[in-house]
Formats: sequence, C-alpha cells, structure tokens
Amino acid sequence: MSNKVLKAFSNYFPPAVVTEGKRVHSLFTLLLKEHLTAVEEFLKSGSHKVMELHRKLGSIHVDFKRLEPLDYTRKSLLNINRREELYEAVCRRAYKGC
Repeated sequence: MSNKVLKAFSNYFPPAVVTEGKRVHSLFTLLLKEHLTAVEEFLKSGSHKVMELHRKLGSIHVDFKRLEPLDYTRKSLLNINRREELYEAVCRRAYKGC
C-alpha cells in the first residue's frame, strides 16, 4: 500500500473499513487503541466472520473509489487467498499485467 493511500485513509474517523461495492476489504481497516478490547473479545469468541466485528464496532465504510486516484493499479486491494490470486499477483509484478 502506498503512503499516499494510507495517509488519505487515515483521514477517516475510526473504526473504518474499505469497501468496493458490496465487497468489504476487512484487512484494510482503521482502528483505535480503544478498539483492541472488542477485537480481543471477537478473537476469543472463535468467530471467523470479520464483518461481525465491523458491525459490532460500528465501522464506517469507505468506498475505494475515494482512494483509487491515489492507487489506480489497485495494489492496495491485493489479497491472496486462492491460487488464482497468487498467479495474478505474480503476473502483475513480473509483466506489469497479463
């Protein structure tokens, strides 16, 4: 993630999470130290649905369109959960797009 994107996102009042349409990029989140207790409780509960944590915290949704002018390549949204996403990331880096 570029410094420009991070700085622009940090202008939003936490808790905040980046969204793109209906997709929530849960790892692209802004929290305060005061939120740590709620995060710890969430982790101890065994829940794996990060959207539940955002609902509990009352996270505001920041549409990536607001940040996209600072990251037109969308590298900030890179998420590797599946083999196809890994191939795409390697392809982007090696060939600047395939």
